[in-house]
Amino acid sequence: MDYKIDDIDSLPELIEQMNALQPFGEGNPMPLFVFRRLLVKDIKLVGNGKHLSIYLNDGSNSIKGIGFNIGFMINSIEVNQKIDIICSVEKNVWNGIESVQLNIKDLKKTK
Repeated sequence: MDYKIDDIDSLPELIEQMNALQPFGEGNPMPLFVFRRLLVKDIKLVGNGKHLSIYLNDGSNSIKGIGFNIGFMINSIEVNQKIDIICSVEKNVWNGIESVQLNIKDLKKTK
């Protein structure tokens, strides 16, 4: 983990700052961030059950996350539960609509 983020609202600005660090790759990995106490609003399996699609809220703002190859973790979390996550922060473009998305690497229930 590289940084702790407290406010989802600051993510678009963070992505712009990260652009100066590119290109990311083997010698320059994309930074990882930790978010604590995010509320799970919705969760489902995608990609034949391999991946986790999750909607999270920090108390003020909501954001979508995707966890590639962590679909098996769906049984360890529930809707309306708070979780901590480690993720990268990325710009996502789908059908011409641009949004910020969390690429979740790991998650756990908040203690």
